[in-house]
Amino acid sequence: MDESGFSGRLTSSKKVIVPKGTRHAYQTQVTMSGHVTVVQAISAGGESCPPMIIFSGCLPRGTYEAGVPDKFIFRSTDSGFINNALFLEWFEEAFIPSLGKERPVLLLLDNHVSHWNPQFIDKAKHHGVDLLYFPSHASHLLQPLDVVYFHILKQKFADLAIKIGYMGCKTLPRNLFPRLLHQAYNNITGSTIASSFSDPGIYPFNNKAVVALNSQKQSKPLSADKENPTIETCETCGHSKENYLVKLGLVSKELSEILVEPPPPPKKKGRKNTRSHEMAEAVYSKPVETEVPTEPEQDMEEAQPTAVLCEVCMTDYDIFWVGCDSCDRWYHHECLSPAARRAVDKSLSDKSVWLCHICSEE
Repeated sequence: MDESGFSGRLTSSKKVIVPKGTRHAYQTQVTMSGHVTVVQAISAGGESCPPMIIFSGCLPRGTYEAGVPDKFIFRSTDSGFINNALFLEWFEEAFIPSLGKERPVLLLLDNHVSHWNPQFIDKAKHHGVDLLYFPSHASHLLQPLDVVYFHILKQKFADLAIKIGYMGCKTLPRNLFPRLLHQAYNNITGSTIASSFSDPGIYPFNNKAVVALNSQKQSKPLSADKENPTIETCETCGHSKENYLVKLGLVSKELSEILVEPPPPPKKKGRKNTRSHEMAEAVYSKPVETEVPTEPEQDMEEAQPTAVLCEVCMTDYDIFWVGCDSCDRWYHHECLSPAARRAVDKSLSDKSVWLCHICSEE
């Protein structure tokens, strides 16, 4: 089981036929007002249980229940998202009545906060339902509804909504949502539902179905000489050129683009990168002339250099700096406007004077 949201613009990737020479093929834009959550459960045998449709704000006006089965459940929340109470209600009123008499039943679901309700776990034990939670951040690889079913359902729903858009309906009425969703359900076959379990390798079981989780080589244990490995970093941004988790043997190469290392902390100390200009060289290469005080504590305080902050972002991150030739203001090259950056590049090439916008106005 899983839940998925419907909101915003409905787009369809359906192929169309246009006259030869047409550069752009346009389609009618249909939007939805508010947010709608659909709670759905499917089985490896190609069956599905009645959904729970959760509207944002309140239930729609009009005959929204017409043309849909009586087992559809309609609820509403302020945000249109599911909560613990609605999830428990769906489990008792939609899921349990759809099961047969054979027990136990295995229910696969993700680690959403609404799925960890203690009352729900007690109800599952009472009805003979075993719970298996997917690992965190792996539902897009393992969960059948996310891998196959919801993509097909939303595509078929968008195709039906765009057909209504050609009749002059630019915004899909909320009371028509259940009927279109029911028609989209009818266009999905049992073999498609069953393929939602076979593609991630759940049933029939296939441990090589998900390529990202199938490592060709086993990760080697972390040895004593790899506790502090040498990581090659980029000279510009300071970020490692390769995923050091792979170098440690904690992550396979197939997951190197998914499980990445955290960004490096901003550098607060050290000499700043200045542009090749006479003023920049004078500021950082010329030693600071200070009088030797009588007290050693004052000597320590006066010897510390004053921090330089960017006039735009007011930070001292160690990136490419630009200094004005008339005043003591400093800027990050990335914080300047495009016109100012072009003027800086020109001054670097012809060794001319560059003034900030304050000195230019003066």
